[in-house]
Amino acid sequence: MACRPSFYAFSRLSFIPKRSFTSAHRPTQTSAPPKRFYALLGLSLSLPAGYYFFQSSPSLSPSVYSDQELKSSKLLTPFHKLVTIKIPSSSHAFFDRPYRLDGEMADVEGGEVVIQHIMVKSPDIQIERPYTLINDPTVANGEREMRMVVKRVRGGEVGRVVHTAKEGETLGVRGPIPTFSIFPQRYDKIIMISTGTAVSPFLQLLAKLSPSSAPRLELIQALPTLSSRTPDLSQVSVNQVAPIEWDWVNTNEDPSFLPSLEKKFGEKLKITRFPQGVIPAGAVQTALEGVNRERVLVLVCLPPWLMRPLCGGMTRNLDQGPVTGLLRELGLGSKQVYKLE
Repeated sequence: MACRPSFYAFSRLSFIPKRSFTSAHRPTQTSAPPKRFYALLGLSLSLPAGYYFFQSSPSLSPSVYSDQELKSSKLLTPFHKLVTIKIPSSSHAFFDRPYRLDGEMADVEGGEVVIQHIMVKSPDIQIERPYTLINDPTVANGEREMRMVVKRVRGGEVGRVVHTAKEGETLGVRGPIPTFSIFPQRYDKIIMISTGTAVSPFLQLLAKLSPSSAPRLELIQALPTLSSRTPDLSQVSVNQVAPIEWDWVNTNEDPSFLPSLEKKFGEKLKITRFPQGVIPAGAVQTALEGVNRERVLVLVCLPPWLMRPLCGGMTRNLDQGPVTGLLRELGLGSKQVYKLE
């Protein structure tokens, strides 16, 4: 998700009740036989040691940071890493019964799908950054996990922290936090428009949708390219002979990437790729052909300079703002368009 860094900004999930804990007090012993004393001494030493070696990861929280173990970290390109974090069993409910942006529990039984992200912080300076999951965290292959693609950019402190972290080390994480939620069954077609790692919320959405009940789907996405914020290749350790595959989302490195999604949905999913730059009007017009305007949803996740001519920008406080630009000219309004930062 293309989101700007924020300085320990509080999420909208301050409504989530915090669990309260009580401490256990050990009763005072007035006297004890020697054998019993040594038994208690051994137990008192073994319990902390057992806790140290066998404790599980602390629970996730949308409002409080906790150290979560990095399960795996795989380089997709010199600047993109596929990062996997195990979900503590005590935190499964955050994904099984997710919250919406309005603070209410989502109607999962009624078909509502919630897209979620987490915040990762730097341990050195007070800065955090959002990363959207690319997978469905409720699906377990042995154990539940959160997967995300982290891009390293010039001056990006949190991206640097994630890229230098090794498997088995910890990252400061808070979340999950809702990004948006929809009822897919209310639409005849869902169109997703993105560029770069901004495709992440759409990968998560496609991972969560079922081919049997999903509406028609179309992803309009820019082909990857190096930008001015990309670090110099000479400063990155690249130990490979084969040419670099920059189009990471079009590889088989993860089941949430495009080749696997095309197999999953078949003809229900159309993927349109275009070079970096202004969104092609023809691609958007073609995607809307023959579609009832009242039953279409266009999800847009783009940098501001690309979003504005397509549908108008978001407001300063990240509200949706009016729909303008190309999508307005094509007859769409706020009920059919949802913008993501």
